[in-house]
Amino acid sequence: MASQFPSYELQHDHQSVPFALRTMEEIEQANQGKPDRPHRHNYYTVLWSFTATGTHMIDFVNYEIGSQHIFFVSPGQVHQVRTNPDPSGVVLLFTLEFLQMNGIREEFIDRLRIFRTCEENPPLVISENQASTLRLYVDQMQQAQQLPDYRYEALGAWLKLFLIASNNACDLAPAHPQELQAGQTILRQFKQLVESHVTEWHKVSDYANQLFITPNHLNDVVRSLLGQTAKEYIQRRLTLEAKRRAAFETTTTKELAHTLGFRDPSHFTKFFRTQTGQSLSEFKAQGAWS
Repeated sequence: MASQFPSYELQHDHQSVPFALRTMEEIEQANQGKPDRPHRHNYYTVLWSFTATGTHMIDFVNYEIGSQHIFFVSPGQVHQVRTNPDPSGVVLLFTLEFLQMNGIREEFIDRLRIFRTCEENPPLVISENQASTLRLYVDQMQQAQQLPDYRYEALGAWLKLFLIASNNACDLAPAHPQELQAGQTILRQFKQLVESHVTEWHKVSDYANQLFITPNHLNDVVRSLLGQTAKEYIQRRLTLEAKRRAAFETTTTKELAHTLGFRDPSHFTKFFRTQTGQSLSEFKAQGAWS
């Protein structure tokens, strides 16, 4: 089953790097004005449009790009950026290893409300005052890239401030502090298990057993922090995996059902229609990125 979309590693001048800051103007020039192909990265991407317009499709959901829109894309998410001519903005790219080398734990990213992997990814729309603060951090990162010593340490410090300020500008309601403290670890571990085992485990009890808690408790935690049940989260992530593979891999329905953990292909086709409102063949026919 050959994948029909590329997965990119973070590089600069054909060498692997842990961090990069690029302007949208530079990217447009490098691509000679052509839109990029659907792809995914093994690193985090923050795309901030100053005045750019166009569309940004993330995991089969299409979003408009407008002035002072910031998109946050996690590793593994499939996306495609289409901008109108002469875009203005910046793109921050960084790996998990970059965070770790600067003492930024993965839990820090997990606690932010701006990076999402299975939920929708609408842009963060910021005010002029918020933009002024964030622009200061970007300017400092651009200067830090030229430092002869402690370059990545400086970049890591300014990046963390940028992410904190972005998170504070996010209008998604945070969880109650006590709920956050009690459930964040469970939620993080649950999400990690889903990423690793969603094609094997389809039941809430499978994950609850691994976390040594009851399915009801897991549901309560997920619902309080995400606004959906654990079952709904699992089903959404499984549906997303089905869409990714159906759109970008050459495979039959029977093979796809098997790789997603369905013993009976008819159960998979029924599941897909229930979750998406269309058959697998209809989804393929419409063109995932048209």
